[in-house]
Amino acid sequence: MTTTAPLAAPYPLAARTAALAGLLWSLFGAWQFVRQTFTDEAGLIAGGMTPEQAGRQRGGAVGLARGLSDAVGGDALLGVFAVFGTPQVVVLSIVVLVAAGLLWLAQRLAAKGVLA
Repeated sequence: MTTTAPLAAPYPLAARTAALAGLLWSLFGAWQFVRQTFTDEAGLIAGGMTPEQAGRQRGGAVGLARGLSDAVGGDALLGVFAVFGTPQVVVLSIVVLVAAGLLWLAQRLAAKGVLA
């Protein structure tokens, strides 16, 4: 039985596209986290947030950095949904859907033997 090195295997275009999109999505999320963690409230307000939103945003970023909250529970616990409203729920829903889609694709490709 011959085995092909994983990087030499011909991956389907859909798999490569999804992997690239997933990588870009993750990098964007990491950038947002770093930007919001290291921007003070004045900077967030200058970026268009209300003082209350900036305070909640800083509290959420610090809580995530300390491992004190998860995405949904942390937002609810810290009052993020109350301050940011429907747009925050929509964004969080999109994040969960993208993550679920990437997980589904990875499991499907693993079952087909495409992933090592």
